[in-house]
Amino acid sequence: MPMLVPPAVEPGSISGRPQPRIAVDDDLELRPWRVDDAPAALAAFADPEIQRWHLRRIDTLAEAEDWISAGHAGWRSESHATWAIARPHR
Repeated sequence: MPMLVPPAVEPGSISGRPQPRIAVDDDLELRPWRVDDAPAALAAFADPEIQRWHLRRIDTLAEAEDWISAGHAGWRSESHATWAIARPHR
């Protein structure tokens, strides 16, 4: 299926780099999900609003860990990226 819009970033320019941490302000940052975030992902996906707008469900810690691993693979394949919102000191 052809793309209607060309890539905004040159293919191959992201996958070799670590996913960045992005400061939001002094209290929050966007950072790559970690396996120890699985309980937080499980809790978030239990929220009815996330269930309403997200295409996936996470019902177990193992599924949360798989989702996090898939996010890391998505970064390496340049197919998608997800960030956790966290306190910088954590």
